[in-house]
Amino acid sequence: MYNRNKKLFDQNTISQQEFDAAKAQYEGARANVLALEAGVKAGEYTIESSEASLKEANTNLEKTFIYSPVDATVSKLSVEKGERVVGVSGMSGTEIMRLANLNEMEVSVEVNENDIIKVHKNDTALIEVDAYMDKKFKGIVTEIANSSNANGISVDQVTNFVVKIRMLRESYQYLITETNLIPFRPGMSASVDIQTRRVNKVIAIPIQAVTVRDKDSLNAAKNRNNDEDWQTTVKNENEEKLKNQPEEKKKELVFVLDNGKAKQVEVKTGIQDNDMIQIVSGLKVGEEIICGPYSAVSKLLRDKSKVKVVKKDDLYKPDK
Repeated sequence: MYNRNKKLFDQNTISQQEFDAAKAQYEGARANVLALEAGVKAGEYTIESSEASLKEANTNLEKTFIYSPVDATVSKLSVEKGERVVGVSGMSGTEIMRLANLNEMEVSVEVNENDIIKVHKNDTALIEVDAYMDKKFKGIVTEIANSSNANGISVDQVTNFVVKIRMLRESYQYLITETNLIPFRPGMSASVDIQTRRVNKVIAIPIQAVTVRDKDSLNAAKNRNNDEDWQTTVKNENEEKLKNQPEEKKKELVFVLDNGKAKQVEVKTGIQDNDMIQIVSGLKVGEEIICGPYSAVSKLLRDKSKVKVVKKDDLYKPDK
């Protein structure tokens, strides 16, 4: 209608007053349309705001439930149902429970600062658990602490580093039965031998069979008698001399059984563990080694001493 009236006004067919009235009506209608469009957009924004509020409410609702990130077993339940917990931001929360994957057990041990430099990631380890006496399980070093866990400032403070070792399931698979599905539990005590170096196909003997002697202690052993007081004196003197003698005078010795007598053999040793020590040179495969009693091997035995072979179980039995 506005366009028609404008055309008529241009042809001087209608008056200025009629054209102005038509123009005002047109502009009012156009303003109403713009207002309605703005109202529609406002409604859309309101809907989006409501959807966002609904999403936030659903998220908050989900946070009222606690979901475990992994499949695990509850090893400790600190809070029972109905008890209050703290979960306010800016405050430390309440520990509700602890979860443990009992199918992947890990041993946490402390290693002295003198030995930690020898330990590397992926080193193999032998694990002894107090609950399973005389059984050893295999493991692999998975984590080595970069900082020590030393506390306090005492003079005799020992600095240790935490090392974590994962137990290999195949090494204790035989323990898993229908009545014992979980052979290990969190908090059990264990000791670990970390194998920092390993050699194969070498000569190894019990570590107590190797002794260190110097020239003076060897001469004293040759002149020994049966007096017990003398034996004690020689032992104390030898210990003191070994501390003070230069390193080059000390010899690593092993006594080999030769026709009922002890034969003194100088050896060179290699790596060792708590039980065995590697012999690099000086011994041959098949030779019989004298390894006890330790006091005799370390202090009293001499070359060509007479030796009586007894069983290990009978070695420390009192004489009848």
